[in-house]
Amino acid sequence: MDLSARATRPRPTVGLALLAVLLAPSCGREPLGPEDVLPQPDAPFQTSALQYTLADDGYAYHIIIPTSYLNRSSTTVYAWPCGWALDKKTGSSWSVAFTPVCPSIGVPPKSYAPGVPYVVDFSVSGAYAPNTFPRFANSPTPGVYRFRVELYARANYSFGGIPTLEDPLSLAGRISNEFWLGLPYPARSARLPPVG
Repeated sequence: MDLSARATRPRPTVGLALLAVLLAPSCGREPLGPEDVLPQPDAPFQTSALQYTLADDGYAYHIIIPTSYLNRSSTTVYAWPCGWALDKKTGSSWSVAFTPVCPSIGVPPKSYAPGVPYVVDFSVSGAYAPNTFPRFANSPTPGVYRFRVELYARANYSFGGIPTLEDPLSLAGRISNEFWLGLPYPARSARLPPVG
């Protein structure tokens, strides 16, 4: 056997390592695009689609996302009209991306009977011009989002008038399926100076 010929042959280890990375399962990686968002039929809030794009009116990003909600508990649950948040997924954790302004002081909570389907429209309108509200917690970026609703198992009317809401439901009982939220191209906020 000629050892000099063997030493000059290229070694396939780099190519094999690259191939292994490309063929590795997608567990734990960031979604690359809307096609990576899969249906989650167990989520109590179901969006009407798995992919949306924010509209840009020159002052703010807007979107209304219709969802269906099915109370799977055995009792009526309650929510304040603007007791929800839009969360963004980064890695395996979630952070608040948007919360609505809530001028509805003195408005009674909404009630959702068990086993009855409801339509809930989430209206997101986040300004990006300086000194305007409501706004996104940070400049919105394309990615995976969900809605998180503050739902409670009891409404306590013992003080009269507007009740206090008690016994929050577990997180699994008050979130939507994950969905992709994109920006119009080119995104106007990318052309504005950062808000300071």
